[in-house]
Amino acid sequence: MVVAPQSFGSLLHLHPHCHALTSLGVFTRDGVFHPAPEDIDFGPLEDLFREEVFKTFLKQRKITEERIELLRSWKHSGFRVFAERRIAQSERQELESLLQYMERAPVSLERLSYLDNGQVLYRGKFHPGLGRDYQLVSQEAGALAWNG
Repeated sequence: MVVAPQSFGSLLHLHPHCHALTSLGVFTRDGVFHPAPEDIDFGPLEDLFREEVFKTFLKQRKITEERIELLRSWKHSGFRVFAERRIAQSERQELESLLQYMERAPVSLERLSYLDNGQVLYRGKFHPGLGRDYQLVSQEAGALAWNG
């Protein structure tokens, strides 16, 4: 399994998540691969992962029991297993492309533009929640400040 934790979204906004590349099945000791059913329900895996994150944060005193109970009460947990992208064993180029995506840098220099007013424009994919496809960064009092 390959896991790549990330804290950014396509517009450099805070979006903590992780990507994982796993096999959808198991190998027996004799080397025979047994694939998972195509219609496997990942809901229990999401629940297990959420509880492990809560346990880790609680142990590190990054969260309280009260906050955990509040988060458990939400209709949408904030945790999701996306398993729609499946790559066959023979699709080497597709696998390499996915791994490059998982290990990409948080900032693409090709998306940066320096504006005359001292701001930095970062172009990305359209973000429905933010309603735009860019991020403006300015330098104020020696620190970077996000605009919007």
